[in-house]
Amino acid sequence: MFYVYSCGSNGRFQLGDGSDEDLNQLKRVFESKVRPVKVVCGGNHTLILLENGDLYAAGDDTFGQCGIDPETIGGNEQRIEVFSRVPRVDNSPWLDCSAGYEYSIFVNGNQQLFSAGFGLKGELGLGEKVGRSTKLTKIDTNFESKIIEVRSCLDHTVILLENHEVYGWGNGR
Repeated sequence: MFYVYSCGSNGRFQLGDGSDEDLNQLKRVFESKVRPVKVVCGGNHTLILLENGDLYAAGDDTFGQCGIDPETIGGNEQRIEVFSRVPRVDNSPWLDCSAGYEYSIFVNGNQQLFSAGFGLKGELGLGEKVGRSTKLTKIDTNFESKIIEVRSCLDHTVILLENHEVYGWGNGR
């Protein structure tokens, strides 16, 4: 069995322990029979990618940044209090993910990029005029090589391709 522990700020349930209380000691918040290969943290949300391509999210999902349609959560507070599975697109496993402040980027087994969340500086990768996407939205790409890795920060994303080319979008001042 594999375990993920967390501690720290938890005002929007981003630690996935079912409460919004800050944790000043490590607490087990996730367990799986499948090995976690990546944990990424946004402004108030967290993603856990497993070796089998399953992806789990917890925290603020107001803008869909957890990859889970906020309409399926219900209520005024759009939050995921414990780690919940992010649905696959076309039944394709997730290969990679990254998180910015209020958005996330996802790569599936079909080498498709998706974004969800909020960002006014192009960080969603959906064009200058798209600042919000509450559902997983495909980013229009046509790379000649496979996506190896995706990384995001506050308001920008960079991807590395197998042929060593690097692409990025968002705030690049």
